[in-house]
Amino acid sequence: MFSPKPWIFALIFPGLALGAQYAVLTDDDLPPYKRVLTGIGVQLRDGYVAYTFAGAKENAKSLMARVLAQRPSAIIAVGPKSANAAGSATATIPIVYCLVPRPEHYDLQKRNLVGIRIEQNDENQLKLISVVLPKAKHVLVPFNPLQSAKPFDVARKIAARFQLKLIPVHLSNPNDAKEVLETVREKIDAIWMISDPTVLNLAVSEALLRFATSHRIPIFALNDGFVARGALMSYSIHYGHLGRQAAKIAQQLLQDGLPETFTPPVMQETASVAFNIKTAEQLGVAESVALAMLKFAAENQYTVQVFQ
Repeated sequence: MFSPKPWIFALIFPGLALGAQYAVLTDDDLPPYKRVLTGIGVQLRDGYVAYTFAGAKENAKSLMARVLAQRPSAIIAVGPKSANAAGSATATIPIVYCLVPRPEHYDLQKRNLVGIRIEQNDENQLKLISVVLPKAKHVLVPFNPLQSAKPFDVARKIAARFQLKLIPVHLSNPNDAKEVLETVREKIDAIWMISDPTVLNLAVSEALLRFATSHRIPIFALNDGFVARGALMSYSIHYGHLGRQAAKIAQQLLQDGLPETFTPPVMQETASVAFNIKTAEQLGVAESVALAMLKFAAENQYTVQVFQ
């Protein structure tokens, strides 16, 4: 099952294996995890050892025994698998976790754990839609009602402040996405992907992209990966900054000590906006959307990625 696969970065001394100040655990070797790890490295520079669960053969308990044998002063856990493993292994070492969707669904409510939410600010996303597409009024929102009914209700109230009407589309089975989307008969000006586990399914995302292309509807997606595949825009995690923020919190915990009680996860410090020029050209909104998006990003000090 799980086995440590340490990445010991440049400038880490060979003798650091025992008494390393920071241990960094990641769930996988996939690009998002690597970007977070890069951000952690920028902030910590040296003095840390990183492990990944990817391709592991041993179980989490065995991996954590190896990590704790190095006597780290703090642990940074990237992903739910890493956060759960670290939280179960120690109640005294400070742990900072990130890249964990909906952390309240995991057993992370402990005094020595501090997390960073990856869910994006609904108000900022809906404001971006209203700014970039000022004529858009009807926004399709697919989600699984068993998982995201409450978040949708909250978002609907926020959307009203921007004169946006959110149109719910219930998706319980990812394989039904194509058929369900084709039953929509209301006017749709845009599609907004929210952080819903069903929406993240590959079958759903592919169905959404095909539906949007065939009906010439802009998609505001969950991350830049969807934008690279044809969505118009995304407002999402800046993985590098997320890693730096996690490392900063770990440094602060070592300086100040653990909080007296459990601390709820904090929000991300910044975000990233991605934009697909080719999609905007196909929709006939390239110039207006690009200018509005750049102004929005500049005002909020967000980074910008451009795809075509």
